[in-house]
Amino acid sequence: MKAFATVSLAVLLSLWGGAEARAQGKFALKWVDAPLADPIAPGKRTAYLGTPGKPHDLKAPPPNMQGEVWYFTLPVCGTRVLAALEASAPPKLYVDTDGTGDLSKAAPLPAGGPAGASWFGPVTVCLRGVKEPARMRLSFWSDTPSGRQRNLAVVPGGYMVGEVSLAGKTYRVALVDNNLNSKYDKAASLASDGDTLAIDVNQDGKFAYSPDELEVLPLVDMMHIGDAYYRVDVGEEGRSLSLTKTEPALGTLDTGCPDLVLSVVGDAGFHRLHGSGGKWRLAAGSYRTVQFALIRTDADGIPWTLPHYWGHFGGLASFEIRPGEVTVLKTGPPLASRLTVTKPNKGSIYMSFQPVGQAGEGYRVHADKEARSQAAPGVRILDEQGKVLTVDKFAYE
Repeated sequence: MKAFATVSLAVLLSLWGGAEARAQGKFALKWVDAPLADPIAPGKRTAYLGTPGKPHDLKAPPPNMQGEVWYFTLPVCGTRVLAALEASAPPKLYVDTDGTGDLSKAAPLPAGGPAGASWFGPVTVCLRGVKEPARMRLSFWSDTPSGRQRNLAVVPGGYMVGEVSLAGKTYRVALVDNNLNSKYDKAASLASDGDTLAIDVNQDGKFAYSPDELEVLPLVDMMHIGDAYYRVDVGEEGRSLSLTKTEPALGTLDTGCPDLVLSVVGDAGFHRLHGSGGKWRLAAGSYRTVQFALIRTDADGIPWTLPHYWGHFGGLASFEIRPGEVTVLKTGPPLASRLTVTKPNKGSIYMSFQPVGQAGEGYRVHADKEARSQAAPGVRILDEQGKVLTVDKFAYE
């Protein structure tokens, strides 16, 4: 088990003449330390509560500590890493990098990173208690809440990066051991923990996290790049990665909504779907929605967007595409109003409403014109006979 050995990529490229991709090349990856709070290497970020009492396997504490001290035993790759967090200003972290239980000679790691959290590292840690000792680069994160409770999470200290060539284009890639088990595990499902494969598809030198152009994805069986599908295979201990052009079984998603723009992540990677009358061909498999909106252009050619209301995915939250079948998932207009009425105090009525599409998907109450928010909509309240009782405007909170 070697946590940051040199990794090579075997990438199958297209051949001319209409044949399937058969050419192959190996592309070396090199380890790079991740900057503190780098979104590429978020890790599972499971926070563990510390204890003021000394762990039983602590042989010697750090010297000359001031203020409160919280001790942690953090699970990493089948063993545990001992650490002590000094709640000073700024906080300091002492890590048992040798795996001996002795922190008396540990150098303090000062806190860094953005405001609102403390980041430490990366630092090389020797992991013992496995078949053979292994060394791994790790970073640590704490949200350092107020009060006496302190927590700490361990995250990848970096990742493997390099460049690959697909269909005549060069892309920067990163492979992240997100679950810190010194292997590169494919996600068993979109909801399960797995490692990360990032590909700079738009070639801007960054890995995009935007739902419009998601380039950091779970390590799944297949990736969708350009108009092609590539099967993903990871070699033992992440020493190689093969991207093989493939022709997956396809099915159809029919939303019946030509104005819908839909971003999804599935067993075949990321797709941003728009046009085609709201009907698209997709690789068979499971999908989950990360963003959607209704976009329509007016008579002056100006686009109007009705964005989704975060978390209100309705029937769009997840769906399955079956080979050779049409999955019908009607969305969008006609929109209904989901009205909520509450009485916060005597004599007051609080009303809120949300436009809802055919699949139960929720939208914001206002549309954006050329990506700019417009005034809040108005409201008319009618009695049972249709007489207008009052006219008013909604207000944003």
